[in-house]
Amino acid sequence: MELDLKPDTSLLGKYSFYVQSVEDVRRDRLSIGFIRSDSTGRYFFADLKGGLVPSLENFLKYSIKMDEVSFSIVLAITKLKINEYKTEYGEKGRIDLGLVWIEPDSIRKNILYESNQSIEIEGNDVTPFWLEIIKAGIRTGCIEFDSLYRHHKLPVPKTLQSFDELILTADPPAVTIQNPELHISTASQLNEGIYTNWNEMATNSPSNKSKFTYTLSSGVLIELYNEKDQRITKAFGFSIDNKLYVNKKRYIQKEGYARVVEVGRYLAWYDDINGAPLIKDPLYKNSTKPVLMAYPSSLSKTMSSFALQRVFTKALPTGASALLGVAGGIAFIVAIERNALECIIMDTETGAVLPLNTVQFQNLIRQDEVLWKDFQENNSKIRRAQKQIEWIKKFNQRNPLVNISSK
Repeated sequence: MELDLKPDTSLLGKYSFYVQSVEDVRRDRLSIGFIRSDSTGRYFFADLKGGLVPSLENFLKYSIKMDEVSFSIVLAITKLKINEYKTEYGEKGRIDLGLVWIEPDSIRKNILYESNQSIEIEGNDVTPFWLEIIKAGIRTGCIEFDSLYRHHKLPVPKTLQSFDELILTADPPAVTIQNPELHISTASQLNEGIYTNWNEMATNSPSNKSKFTYTLSSGVLIELYNEKDQRITKAFGFSIDNKLYVNKKRYIQKEGYARVVEVGRYLAWYDDINGAPLIKDPLYKNSTKPVLMAYPSSLSKTMSSFALQRVFTKALPTGASALLGVAGGIAFIVAIERNALECIIMDTETGAVLPLNTVQFQNLIRQDEVLWKDFQENNSKIRRAQKQIEWIKKFNQRNPLVNISSK
């Protein structure tokens, strides 16, 4: 989803400098975060229309009035990250913005000033406010820098040999822990229980450890029940038998919990968010154990699997295939596999969840230059969500979120 950052002279006005160019030195360039689409209610990667650098350069060029300008600077973006999420009463959001003003020089580059801001908002719908908040953050940084420059109060400049030095220090892994078991992306054993919020899942610390059970309902949903056999619908997720499940309400207006198949910097799993049935847990793709005992009520329970194959296949979505069998005179579906399954990821830094389309998936892999080169050489083989998750696993192994401290 693209945000159109249009110039606004009333917002920025006159300064003693103009922006010669913008440098993107963010460590994570996948997007500027996650926001909700008004039309679907789902969450998507967000970015500035036309790309971050062209968009900001155009915005600053036409927003800062050029009269009385005395010198040029390079503006480096070390962080621009939006995190928007649902709450019981509406939505909350946070934006982190890091700006560095650099004096360009043919030999060296002097860092004149650094600005880091975090802004939080809350309301029924926070999505429409992000553009104005980005503008306000840039304006605040410009005012701070300009005031310090005019009054000769800038700190002693720090010298860069190249912008790569900023990339190495920009937006480092957000979590440093001494015990790897205290973060979901590094824990060797998941603590069994129910997570009531994202923080509990992120820290592998379920608050509800009372007895509970889960079951497949209609072969489509994983339902969660407490010890009184009452269905639980508001849990963030749960862990049982060292397996992790997340509430589908995080990304689609459907009941149920999805099984996570990859745990790391990004959690990843399969789902069909367009409504067609996913009957079989993908982790058990080599198993013949049926997960659904089902047949149309109008059909005989003793029909052959061949006949049922013809009946069910007609009702399956494009690209799907069914494996059926007969046991004890009862016909059942063993598995349904689809080419159209989507890969869903959760950012373990923010808890944001979104489905990956082809472009978003490639943007994720592109963050790792070595992996991206390998991906391009094998791109013809990347067709299904299962293959996407294999690449996300490679990305997770090479790009951990968490620093493990020995201190």
